Amino acid sequence: VIVLDCPCLLFRFDPAKIDWENLKKVGITADTLKNTRDFDRVMRGYKSRNTYTVSGTVGGFYLKPTDVKLSFYQAKDGTVVPKLHGVQQ
Repeated sequence: VIVLDCPCLLFRFDPAKIDWENLKKVGITADTLKNTRDFDRVMRGYKSRNTYTVSGTVGGFYLKPTDVKLSFYQAKDGTVVPKLHGVQQ
């Protein structure tokens, strides 16, 4: 029997490497993902089950209120980058 002390060993992405401040600017926080039980799912490399309404200004672009699902990917430089998947209404 193997006992894992840290669930982060099961994650594809390290939560500490995510720029949570930029995600917060569009309305998504780690607490939001934990409260909707999507945190573990997206840290393992899957798309979120729930949709989130995002809006705000990021990188000089204004994002009007849009429903998205969230996932992450690892860029070539090793950073973990959020990917917003638009949901059609």
